[in-house]
Amino acid sequence: MAGTRRHGRIAPPRAAQDARATTTISAGAKTGAASSSSVGGAKPSRRQEEESQRLKLLRLAEEERTRQEEEESARRAAQQAAREAEEKLARQLLGEAAKKTADQQAMHALNTAAHDKKPGRDFFKNLDGSVKKNTAFVKKLRTSVLEAQQAAL
Repeated sequence: MAGTRRHGRIAPPRAAQDARATTTISAGAKTGAASSSSVGGAKPSRRQEEESQRLKLLRLAEEERTRQEEEESARRAAQQAAREAEEKLARQLLGEAAKKTADQQAMHALNTAAHDKKPGRDFFKNLDGSVKKNTAFVKKLRTSVLEAQQAAL
């Protein structure tokens, strides 16, 4: 059985992992045996040593599994937060686009209504005549005021 892919790396075959664990266990068992014989006086049996090593390995495996679950949970939470932020931004942009479209439609309606309410040519013709009359009147006032000021000097 070839190595398996785990977290982007290729792990060694299971047999090699078991062989390393066994060497670690036997090395730990030797040190554990020496310490227990000096404390208790009685040497633990081989079966007890193997059982304690098996329990240690089980605890380590459980800790590793728990750590991986916590990492996966954190990764999922981060992905969920990013997804929610994207959705919030999309809703905001959609709302802004809808408001802009409504404003443009309102402006178009006002422009169309203004064109319909525009007065005819006759209205502007009368205003033109009024402007001409007012201009002539202002010129007369100016010349008369200037003459009156000159007489006062």
